[in-house]
Amino acid sequence: MSGRIFSSNKEFIDHIEFTKIKLEEQNYKLILKLKPQVLRSSIGDFFSKRNYEIIEDNKTVTDHIKNASAVIAENSSAALVPGLIGIPLFLGNFGQLKDIIYGEALTSYPRSSILKNLSNMNQKISNLWTNSNYEDLISWGNTNSGPLPSDDMPYRVAEVLEKIIKKNL
Repeated sequence: MSGRIFSSNKEFIDHIEFTKIKLEEQNYKLILKLKPQVLRSSIGDFFSKRNYEIIEDNKTVTDHIKNASAVIAENSSAALVPGLIGIPLFLGNFGQLKDIIYGEALTSYPRSSILKNLSNMNQKISNLWTNSNYEDLISWGNTNSGPLPSDDMPYRVAEVLEKIIKKNL
């Protein structure tokens, strides 16, 4: 995200560290899923050396999400995955993320909420579980799932992007 939202790697790292601290204060654990180019960079090295738990491959993402209390995401097609599993999804809109605008696919998910701050996470998670019903979740999933299985979505997206890149070369 450095460059698009954060003006420096340090700003990005500070944001992640702030998020981690605020979640730990409330007995939650931050697990990172970094984009491959970030994971292979000095930023990925920094988080590894600081013993952050990092999801390093796309095959285990779904398992981690299934075991999560909730997911905090940025504007990305990968943010659909928690919705396809039924897990609460917070759309990061705090700190440097305050100006991100999310599309209807994410904002219409019955268990999603714009996250303006990291306070009272337990209550926010509880509200998302209690204020959604099964029929709305199924309807959202049918509208937004695309081809299944959803575990293969990152690969399908990568294939499409690869074809686009090859076509434009």
